Amino acid sequence: MTMLGRAPSLWTKLPITLRAIIAGFLIAATAANVWLLLLLNLGVQLAAIIEAIFLTLFLWWARGGGPPRGAHAARAKAFRRDKLTSGQWLWGLIAAFFFAATVSPTPFPSWRRLERSVPP
Repeated sequence: MTMLGRAPSLWTKLPITLRAIIAGFLIAATAANVWLLLLLNLGVQLAAIIEAIFLTLFLWWARGGGPPRGAHAARAKAFRRDKLTSGQWLWGLIAAFFFAATVSPTPFPSWRRLERSVPP
């Protein structure tokens, strides 16, 4: 949506799919780096509590809370505030389970190979 007299920004000229990928990467990179800094400086228990608070605040913001107020409606719509049906919950949980089962063990075989190839 552009206002009269203003040229569209570079961001709005990008395809929506590319904007979603860039935004998702920035959000994931921020969370991953915050977690690492907390873990290295505070220990596992305190870092996990702070990361849970960080996630809660992020979800609140993504649902439309916080600044900028002008983007409240767009964030709320993108977050899909509507209630999910039981079928949507079921398939979402199934997808999340298989995603976690696929992604979580992936690094371990390569780490084991690296440990064996490094001389003592």
